[in-house]
Amino acid sequence: MSEDFPRMTSHRPYLLRALVEWINDNGMTPHVLVDAGLPGVQVPASAVKDGRVVLNIAERAVVGLQV
Repeated sequence: MSEDFPRMTSHRPYLLRALVEWINDNGMTPHVLVDAGLPGVQVPASAVKDGRVVLNIAERAVVGLQV
């Protein structure tokens, strides 16, 4: 039966973009929580707490961010 339907792309980026838009529309500041221990993550050690870092992704904090 699954062969009858094309494979769909992940819904996660769509949900994330919708949440960010909703948060912005309500005058709040969207943030993302990042596991600082993952390969490729480069953040100042002073910003890491309990192995995580919180990033502000509001339009006023980042320029040209595409979610």
